[in-house]
Amino acid sequence: MSVETRTDDGIPDINYIGGWIECKWLRSWPKRAETPVRLDHPLMAHQAAWLRRRRRRGGLAWVILQCRREWLLFDGVVAGKLLGTATKDELYQLCHKRWVGLNEEELIDVITNTKLPSLD
Repeated sequence: MSVETRTDDGIPDINYIGGWIECKWLRSWPKRAETPVRLDHPLMAHQAAWLRRRRRRGGLAWVILQCRREWLLFDGVVAGKLLGTATKDELYQLCHKRWVGLNEEELIDVITNTKLPSLD
């Protein structure tokens, strides 16, 4: 279910039975390998804080980044630390899952059956 609210800053874009997903989009990857990936609409501090609070309380909170046909799924806490500072190769290494052409069935399987480590 898509969620839009003005009452609580930081709530992710999508709620599903098992958690939350914040959606981000990138027009194209940087041309140089050492250039950090910058988003037109970056993950804001209040969004990263929301995702971190959710995970700290035992919930699932993801960020999915689309760039053309590529989709990268991140633990929300990892994304909060990486997006805007990491290179493309670093994002590849640190994403939870990567697809070229989104496999919706596999995405559903990953977000419903993954147990992320607790944040103690």
